[in-house]
Amino acid sequence: MDAGDQLLLTALRLESLRPEILGLRHHWFMRTEEAAETFALARRSAVGLRERLKNDPRDGETVVAEILNEFYRNELTLYSRENIINCCRLLLRRSLEEEKGC
Repeated sequence: MDAGDQLLLTALRLESLRPEILGLRHHWFMRTEEAAETFALARRSAVGLRERLKNDPRDGETVVAEILNEFYRNELTLYSRENIINCCRLLLRRSLEEEKGC
């Protein structure tokens, strides 16, 4: 099981607890229904992004630049651009490792 699978499983375990209040870093808190919707959206988004990355035929740095431009905003700008670029590289690498069965 790779890191991406572990992260998704952790999110699913948290979702299964059906929290009445959910507090996320850099955000306010959410109550039951909004928290459930947030978990569902996060799951769909994570799976969709992983599939998109696995099927993208372009070279890695082009894909990394696109991911960075898509996600480096709002609260992520608290972190350095280089740090987030490295996170994007790792995200791509983990997605591709799963495809190759590593």
